[in-house]
Amino acid sequence: MFLGEHEHVIDNKGRLSIPARFRPPLEDGLIITRGLGDYLMVFPPADWDRFITDLRQRELDLDQSQTISRFLFAKASYCNLDDHGRVLIPASLRQYAHLDTAVAVVGVNTHLEIWNRERWRAEEARVEREGLQIATERFRGLWI
Repeated sequence: MFLGEHEHVIDNKGRLSIPARFRPPLEDGLIITRGLGDYLMVFPPADWDRFITDLRQRELDLDQSQTISRFLFAKASYCNLDDHGRVLIPASLRQYAHLDTAVAVVGVNTHLEIWNRERWRAEEARVEREGLQIATERFRGLWI
């Protein structure tokens, strides 16, 4: 399970040092793809397989299925951590997510998200506003 957030930098070669606490599940490789917004998603292979299985079980018409498959798979990349715990993020994915130097690496249960740091701060503010409202409306019994 991936939890927490970390601020990191991408070096001039496009490499990102994955926070040490996030590395163990990624030691056998990782899949990086576009997120549903201006960020990237990073999955360990087993969680990627579960994600894709869940996606296949959704009721989509042929056009929707082709579109989402192209979105997720066309730019996806299978990567490995180097001996220093870094991953080389493909240029097309860095461009998609507007990743230059300063990034946020965010644990989101089964996967990581990699955000441009400024965009993450805006998203974080939105999540804090809306998350409290959602929790209050939909999950009140969990905390009270």
